[in-house]
Amino acid sequence: MRATVTAAGPPRRREAGWSAGDPDDVGESIAVNETRTMTRQRPPGASRRAGAVVCAVLLTLLNLAAGYLVLLAHTAQPAGPWDSETAAHSDIAAGLALALTAVTALLTWVSVKAEWLRRRGWFALSALLALAAFLRLTLLAPDL
Repeated sequence: MRATVTAAGPPRRREAGWSAGDPDDVGESIAVNETRTMTRQRPPGASRRAGAVVCAVLLTLLNLAAGYLVLLAHTAQPAGPWDSETAAHSDIAAGLALALTAVTALLTWVSVKAEWLRRRGWFALSALLALAAFLRLTLLAPDL
């Protein structure tokens, strides 16, 4: 945004289509540039890079933990109709994985919104793990 300083008074804002020969302009004017701190993009500094690394490591660890729980849930097969504990443990692992993927998705959203992470591909892994855990709880639940 530019301001016009006139000899007659305080600065006034230039409007679209303003030219130096406006009849409203009183006295000699000097164009002054105002700083645009709201729209200027800051170059990534050390703190932003550190935030990105911390978020990437944290999200990777959470996704690995959720993946391990989904793997446990899918590999647990009851030995027979008497083995209700294995079915219950499979449900617990899938439920924990589903909760962990929800937390991971929220942390991913915060990280992307804060511009610590640029790519939205981090959401895909959480969504796939949540889908696998949900399928294990519903359609692929172990039969007794």
